[in-house]
Amino acid sequence: MLSILRELLVETLWISRFLFKGMMDSIRSNSGWAVLAILLSATLWVIVTGEQNPPKVDVFSSPIPVEAVNVPPDLGVMGEVQFVRVRISAMPELWARLSAGSFRATTDLSSARPGTQEVGVRVTSNESQVRILEVVPPKIPTTVEAMDLRQVPVK
Repeated sequence: MLSILRELLVETLWISRFLFKGMMDSIRSNSGWAVLAILLSATLWVIVTGEQNPPKVDVFSSPIPVEAVNVPPDLGVMGEVQFVRVRISAMPELWARLSAGSFRATTDLSSARPGTQEVGVRVTSNESQVRILEVVPPKIPTTVEAMDLRQVPVK
């Protein structure tokens, strides 16, 4: 009985090794086709998903406050906080979760000089599935003035 089990085990291992070797040879010789099949199936999935549940493209309803960043230490930004609007693309179920806090609008003033100038606005979202399509207006007038800091005694 023990010899029969041993022969059966040896035969099973030999068949398994033969089948595994054949499978590995097939994978090696058809790897290009396998990659092509995966790419085609992923492309088809993206197309079908996009048609059944297309993203919503619209102007976000809440205005977004613009924050000045990289302001040189000897300059100060004058005037009120300005706001921009954004046209975005996102899945419909994501729109319900979006708020003005989901976006950050900035103007880089690292190369600013005293006076009024048109500065570009950059908007980012903390939601990775949101695409920013357009910022309205794309540039805002910004007044920057030189600051003179002095210590004054207080009585």
